Amino acid sequence: MGSLHTLKKLEWEKDVPDKHLSIREYIIRDRPSTRIWSVGQMIDGNPNACDFTREFSSLPGAVAMDLDDRYRGWQMGMTASIAIVPAECFDLVDGVIVY
Repeated sequence: MGSLHTLKKLEWEKDVPDKHLSIREYIIRDRPSTRIWSVGQMIDGNPNACDFTREFSSLPGAVAMDLDDRYRGWQMGMTASIAIVPAECFDLVDGVIVY
């Protein structure tokens, strides 16, 4: 699935007419014992909209990281183009791969 399908939650802006949960939210609702680890993948993102691309894309090879409170306030480029209420990156995905 595409990167946007990995989001743990989608809190839509109030003007979005047809709101749906993320795929992950539907799975957890119907099968709460299912373990899911989502990964947001950033490729050639806009460094002005993505702190992860700006900080890590210059490193040789892929960089994978768990997201936690250390990344509070960091922008995720893949969420810049969708109509969700701004949220912390670690509330949206569990991990990021940058390459």
